[in-house]
Amino acid sequence: SGLKERTFIQTPLIFVSATPEPLSLTCADVMKIYSGENYSYPGGEVARLILRPRNDSSTINIVNTIDGMADVLNSARNRHDIPVAATDQDNMELARKVPGAFTGMTLTQLRTEQNTLRHVILDGVEPTLEALRENNYPLKQVVYLAHKGELSPAAKRFVAFLDSEEAMSIIERTGAFSWK
Repeated sequence: SGLKERTFIQTPLIFVSATPEPLSLTCADVMKIYSGENYSYPGGEVARLILRPRNDSSTINIVNTIDGMADVLNSARNRHDIPVAATDQDNMELARKVPGAFTGMTLTQLRTEQNTLRHVILDGVEPTLEALRENNYPLKQVVYLAHKGELSPAAKRFVAFLDSEEAMSIIERTGAFSWK
């Protein structure tokens, strides 16, 4: 189709909860939540799963990274009591409103959109940029820049800005790093 792409940024793909403090969960705990077992947070509140669409890149990354997640996720999709958030913004909005919410999103979204959600420490590893860079944190989301045909002069200036030190600093503050 004539599209040109380039890798732009990488950010941790994280699980978040509507808990007062960050949770420390194993991948097995996450699978319990997705499987529909009555998983309760330390304060006693029941975790309420929010799904993303089957073809969502975050969903695909989770399935490809956590062994056994595909079957658990397919089972969760057969339940009619679990909401499916079509977009990142729908996901954040549901997570803000659903008591005991548990869902996946990027560290960048968690940091840049107003919310009271807490990240999940997965298998003892904080979802930080350093952990992702050192391949200690397993889940990541890669974001690409794509365009068709030649870039306009304004678009060329914008892409040049994205490669600048100023943009790199902004990107890192949002929970991502550039992948030049």
